[in-house]
Amino acid sequence: MKLPVKIAALIEEAICEADDIIVEPPFRDYVVNPLKSVLAYHRGEIDAKLNPITKKTATELVRYSEQDIETARYMLKLIETKFFTMTRQPDLEKWAEDIRKLREIDHHSGEEIAELFTWAHNDEFWSTNIRSPSKLRKQWDTLKVRMSNGGNNGRYE
Repeated sequence: MKLPVKIAALIEEAICEADDIIVEPPFRDYVVNPLKSVLAYHRGEIDAKLNPITKKTATELVRYSEQDIETARYMLKLIETKFFTMTRQPDLEKWAEDIRKLREIDHHSGEEIAELFTWAHNDEFWSTNIRSPSKLRKQWDTLKVRMSNGGNNGRYE
């Protein structure tokens, strides 16, 4: 169903104004990005049919940020430098979504996430157990306690 011309114009105006100012991630993710998707669909730029590979529609909201993807790539690079390669390539979008949850739901900064993952990666025991953001999230409290108590200081001895 196509949008009435007046509604499409209002959406376009709202997006232009949002692009002119710094928009915080929650507002951008939950308001601006969906409006952009609706407008793109209205213009015929995207199709709302399911993608056969991802099983998602083109208008579904991507909630993670570019910083989350970069953090996921950083984690993968650390793992590959130590273990050479993963048995199978991880889904970086899933990893980015888990990192977004660490930030938005658990209220950890990107720096905290990278710091704790790096510490776990350098710890002899945890490096073999924490090989994804979901495992990092699951073990966050335990890792923080170990890290603050000295643990292995994230270094081999």
